[in-house]
Amino acid sequence: MKKNTVLFLFGSFNKYDFDVIVKYKDLNSKRSSYEPGWNIWSMKTIKNYFKLKKFTKHPFNINIDLKPNKKDLLRTWTVKINKKRYFTNCLKITQSQMWLEIR
Repeated sequence: MKKNTVLFLFGSFNKYDFDVIVKYKDLNSKRSSYEPGWNIWSMKTIKNYFKLKKFTKHPFNINIDLKPNKKDLLRTWTVKINKKRYFTNCLKITQSQMWLEIR
């Protein structure tokens, strides 16, 4: 990044020092191998990758309900937990989302 550049990353980031690598296999697909998806990087990994001391976190709260797409269950939909919406899909992982501001 050039000096005075601001980069925004959107996604699910783990506040704990664990990177999560997800593999899944669609049993209705002709593919026989496992596919990656819904990986969650730790904030420590992001800091190390960009050689940062800190970054700014901006929580993201979606204010609409997203319904499951029965033709593509890997597409994200929302679930409400304690009056707050989270993202999920057929992998049964529930995620909050945020923007990371990197300078």
